[in-house]
Amino acid sequence: MTATMIGQTSLDAHQNSPAVPIKFSALLRECTTASHRIAERSGIVGDILTGKATPIGYALFLRNLLPAYQALEAGSRADLQLAGVDTLLPPELFRAALIECDLVSIVGGDWHRSLPLLANGASYADRITRARAADPALLLAHAYVRYLGDLSGGQIMMRLLARTLELGVHQLSFYAFPAIANLASYKTGYRDAIDALELDPLRQAAIASEAVAAFEINIALSLEVQAAASNIA
Repeated sequence: MTATMIGQTSLDAHQNSPAVPIKFSALLRECTTASHRIAERSGIVGDILTGKATPIGYALFLRNLLPAYQALEAGSRADLQLAGVDTLLPPELFRAALIECDLVSIVGGDWHRSLPLLANGASYADRITRARAADPALLLAHAYVRYLGDLSGGQIMMRLLARTLELGVHQLSFYAFPAIANLASYKTGYRDAIDALELDPLRQAAIASEAVAAFEINIALSLEVQAAASNIA
């Protein structure tokens, strides 16, 4: 059974068991647990967590995450307000500008020429753009996967990258949240905000499915970056 199938099975089980209440944030976590575990062990992310990544591999990873963040952070706030999810994409979480700063510091100002945009990097951004067009509430799925990941596992990755690749603070600003005083409290508040959303079961199901899909494309991207990094001088 694939991670996608496991996520759908979890979602179906709760939809068919109305007597068992579950918070939406907990449902999202349960539906994505299998994919999350695979993502931690796959491709360039697995290399980072086991100390095997190279500076160029990490830079290529950032370069291919950037369009996804740009897509997630683009557009007006009006559509997010109408969908009721504007509070879950606040400016203090935005990463795109910080990723660009890290790329300049690690690779140089010509990073867009020296580092290719891979197929899954482009597909990831396109998926987010299409989600916004279909229903801005679906952006919650991508915010959940990316931002809570950056606030949690991303902090572990930051420490590993600093140690294994000897990257400095100006090369790891991707993981810095200067506007947030306490990350643990912020994450709790973020999950509380998810649970406070007024979403009907169909919309919850759509967002949960989109979150599973987001993890799947993250896995594909991570594997593609790992394979491509060895071919870049």
